[in-house]
Amino acid sequence: MTIWGIGPKFALFSIVYFFCTLCVHFIFYPVFVIESVPYIVLAILGVILSGIGIPIWIVSAKTIMKGFSEGILVTKGIYSICRHPLYGHGIFFTFPGILIFFKSYILLTLPVFMYLLFRILIPMEEKYLEKKFGNAYLDYANSVNMVFPKFWKLFA
Repeated sequence: MTIWGIGPKFALFSIVYFFCTLCVHFIFYPVFVIESVPYIVLAILGVILSGIGIPIWIVSAKTIMKGFSEGILVTKGIYSICRHPLYGHGIFFTFPGILIFFKSYILLTLPVFMYLLFRILIPMEEKYLEKKFGNAYLDYANSVNMVFPKFWKLFA
């Protein structure tokens, strides 16, 4: 397993799904267009979601790259509240924030697809981490959720 983990497979399948749904959106236009919410509301929501997701991505990427190069299990900082913030940011914040600008219901199925794909692929990465770090990883995995952060741990 490389520093990229399941990332390349996750990205490839997500990109293919995105282009398929984008084609469906344009072929059946305007069937999937979100018209019930003013565009300004969607734009503000998109900026907020992306504004939350992008910093999570930056912090997570820097932290995990440092930990990987040092050969240590990263359990501090953002990784103390979520085991996989690099996937979580995209699934819950950044990509929904970007997709909302398209005003398309069908494109908003991408985060759902990404979450299901994540759940299918992540056991490979977790088995690698368990093999590499043993009980330290198992203890960590039992105390921290995969992608739904335990925010209260920041204040403990």
